[in-house]
Amino acid sequence: MNQPSNIAVKCEEIKKFYGTDENRFEALKKTNLEIYKEQLTLIVGPSGSGKTTLISIIATILTPDEGKLILLDQSIDEMSHVEKAAFRCKNIGMVFQSLFLIPSLTIAENIALPLIIAGEREKDALDQALMYLDKIHLAPRAHLPPTKLSKGQQQKVAIARAMINNAPIMICDEPTSSLDHQSGFEIMQYLKDSAKNPNKAIIVVTHDPRIFSYGDRVITMSDGEITPDVESL
Repeated sequence: MNQPSNIAVKCEEIKKFYGTDENRFEALKKTNLEIYKEQLTLIVGPSGSGKTTLISIIATILTPDEGKLILLDQSIDEMSHVEKAAFRCKNIGMVFQSLFLIPSLTIAENIALPLIIAGEREKDALDQALMYLDKIHLAPRAHLPPTKLSKGQQQKVAIARAMINNAPIMICDEPTSSLDHQSGFEIMQYLKDSAKNPNKAIIVVTHDPRIFSYGDRVITMSDGEITPDVESL
């Protein structure tokens, strides 16, 4: 009997190009990478190093031009657009830099939204959202819109929304870039604690050296490729 793999993400010879003809350039050079469950993996590097392209491919938002992407032992390349969208909804939680919280909804409603979209009853989804708000110490503010929260609190809400469907892969793009030291450390500790789940892999893209110590693993990118001599565990 085969044992379940602890590999959440596997990139095999992946490349991505932008532009056409003489303007075509290689944004992501041949990339081989494995990301594991029960780990907080940091992907670091300067702007333009390929970090956003890589995580957009892992999130199935972009399609690689070459190579193979395997997520949770499933080949993404063999899926139709509809199958890929359904897989993404169920298995990938994403926290963007812009957060995309909906100002006309309460923070509880924002967090519950993925469950409602997936077909859960609104009351059940809101009950689960309140449980997450309790975990991040924001339950008393459940009825407020996101605009009434600090930037750090909004970040926590966005992370809770990404986690509520219990997606095994979670990707956070620059979660501390606009936060003060204390708020940033609280966010990273929350993510590190969440990564202890044996069925969850958390990926954080950052150029913030203050948080490197929170990573179980740090992967550095430069000029569209992983720099192997500085990858650490």
